[in-house]
Amino acid sequence: MDDRIVVLGATGFVGRAVVDVLHATGRAVVMVARRPPTCVRPWADFIACDAGDARQLAAVMGRAAVIVNAICGTPSEMARVASNLATIIRHGAGARVVHVSSLAVFGQATGTFDEATTPVPMRWHAYAAAKLACEDILRAIGAVVLRPGCIYGAGAPIWCERIGRLLLARRLGGLGRYGRGWCSVVHVDDVARSVLRALDARGDDGLIHHVIAPDRLSWNDYFGRFAMQLGIALPRIGRLQLQAEMLLVSPFVHLCCGAGARDIITPSMARAFRCRALPVAGRPLVAPHEFRSLDDGLAEAAAALKRPRVDNVASHRLFAAAMK
Repeated sequence: MDDRIVVLGATGFVGRAVVDVLHATGRAVVMVARRPPTCVRPWADFIACDAGDARQLAAVMGRAAVIVNAICGTPSEMARVASNLATIIRHGAGARVVHVSSLAVFGQATGTFDEATTPVPMRWHAYAAAKLACEDILRAIGAVVLRPGCIYGAGAPIWCERIGRLLLARRLGGLGRYGRGWCSVVHVDDVARSVLRALDARGDDGLIHHVIAPDRLSWNDYFGRFAMQLGIALPRIGRLQLQAEMLLVSPFVHLCCGAGARDIITPSMARAFRCRALPVAGRPLVAPHEFRSLDDGLAEAAAALKRPRVDNVASHRLFAAAMK
């Protein structure tokens, strides 16, 4: 074992940010993913590895002092990776684990909850249940668990790219009472910074840290500030249009585009927009004044969206067809 930090899921949105932050502090980083990144960091080692394969993962972990698990996949994939990590650690790998989970473990819970609150996700919420199962598996071997809120930033697949395109297409906007839910967001750089702090902390093995920006805003507020950075007026979306998006457009686009469909408002998203759940950070790793400014982060995301993407035009055309 050496002093290198292995980042699982290093080519994903969060994984890339973690790798960059670690490198900026002079850490030796090993990027691990099933496929090579489109842009290989010249200063980092890369190992192609399917973390769902226990043998492959064991070979990688034997070279590290710390494992950062930033893998996000299907519920079964995430559970398999967590089980492999726990088994390998129990067999004497000796590495410390920092696990990036999600506030999704609370499902559609309402009220105020901190790290001591016991999550009880609904059975039908497979993603939330899988995230919670992974936490339980890894905390049993002393992993530090980070629970970020909705992760935004330039290139964030859902909370910036999808939301931004829907705003530009006037398919999303001010939702009135359907958008008054608490919006618990965090910039991807702040998630990466929290991982760094967790690596340096001592005596917190097995603890949970909520990672959320200090802003208190609703989803309507988030949409309005994002629209301002996009240079558009925030459209008003009525109940009927929102229901059409969920019940008509979403299944229609899925039927026509398959699993690759992205520019849709799913029923779970709509529930989140009105959910009055307010997570708080009782053990913050990043001080409130250190968080990235929401407007700065959204400005970068808006700039990234100015480059048109041909592969996303189809879903907007399908939306127009479905509404005729």
